[in-house]
Amino acid sequence: MKRFPSVILLSTLLTVLPLASQAAMFRVAKDDNELFSINIPVQDDLYIAGGVIQIKERIAGDLVAAGGDLTISDEIEQDLIVAGGTVIVEGNIGDDARIAGGEVSIRGRIEGDLIVFGGTVRLAPTAQVMGDAIVYGGLLVVDGAVETLRSAGGSIILSGLVRQNADVRGDSLQLSGTIKGDAVIVCKEANVLEGASIEGNLQYWLSDQTNPFEGIVGGESVFNADLAGGPKGEVIEATVFGALTLAAIAFFGYSLLSAALVILILVLSTKTFFPTAVKKLTRSPWGCMLTGLLYFVVVPAVGLLFLISIIGIPIAMALFFAFGLSLFFAKPIAAIVLAQWLLLHWKKPWGKIGLFFVALAVYVVLKLFCFVPVIGWIAIALAIFLTFGALLRTKAQLWKKFA
Repeated sequence: MKRFPSVILLSTLLTVLPLASQAAMFRVAKDDNELFSINIPVQDDLYIAGGVIQIKERIAGDLVAAGGDLTISDEIEQDLIVAGGTVIVEGNIGDDARIAGGEVSIRGRIEGDLIVFGGTVRLAPTAQVMGDAIVYGGLLVVDGAVETLRSAGGSIILSGLVRQNADVRGDSLQLSGTIKGDAVIVCKEANVLEGASIEGNLQYWLSDQTNPFEGIVGGESVFNADLAGGPKGEVIEATVFGALTLAAIAFFGYSLLSAALVILILVLSTKTFFPTAVKKLTRSPWGCMLTGLLYFVVVPAVGLLFLISIIGIPIAMALFFAFGLSLFFAKPIAAIVLAQWLLLHWKKPWGKIGLFFVALAVYVVLKLFCFVPVIGWIAIALAIFLTFGALLRTKAQLWKKFA
């Protein structure tokens, strides 16, 4: 009788876990096209990953996000760490901002430092960076105001205001803005437009060794041959590698935290359910594999059949909901079963905490297999079929026993 409440609790947890994640302000999308729109104020940190993310209300803590398209329309009171294909920041940021993206647009006020890696980076005329701005990208457009500027890229357009010093390195520079401090400019060519000014000293290098800065420098203007070469290859590589790495780390980190939450709750809330499933898996691996395969084929097929008839729609919706939860939690649940098998195989009495950490390590391995084409995907599918088959057989046995 002791095992029966654990099975009920396991089923209940799979239903309420999405709500628990929302209460903790941690959200991960089920697929790349899912839209997350935050329409109410958040009084704590927010961690979110999804296809399309829209932040329309104030976040009282940090915002850590990864997605395809991100739009931040309201205030973030603390740090902003985001990675995405398109990132638009319209609201104010109360502390530092670290952004990686294919196309990045900054339109609000950032009270701390700004670090951006991107293909195209634009600081709009409304943008205000009260700290250092470190910007790497293919096309950089600085129309707003920053405290200090350090930039490297392909084409750089500087028409805004740098309140202190600037270090600008790129293939080409178009300057029509103001640098109130000292400046270092390294590029192949520079075009100085009306209204441009550098109020401090200038060190520069241009490939044609001309001086287009004559008359706009308030201090000393020096051609420095030691700066030759423009932006180094390492800087250009860092632009792409840094953006991709930050995006990967962010999304993988959110996935890992989500899995850790699921694994921890399931491990702490069950006693003999997973060990029993492992025994069934050991005794009949092929049978468990077949059961798991049938589950992932038959359940959606049955759901579609119920969907055809009007009276069966509620049943179809329930089946699809349960099936969706199975897909969403497939890897964490498989990781627990495989970790339990390892512990029984090694005869290690590590308890629930040991099982949690081993399961988390197995989950990381499963996630890494996602990056191995075909073979890795097949291995993950087989692991999920095997473990789910064992769990379903265990649950069926328990229901028969207490029916």
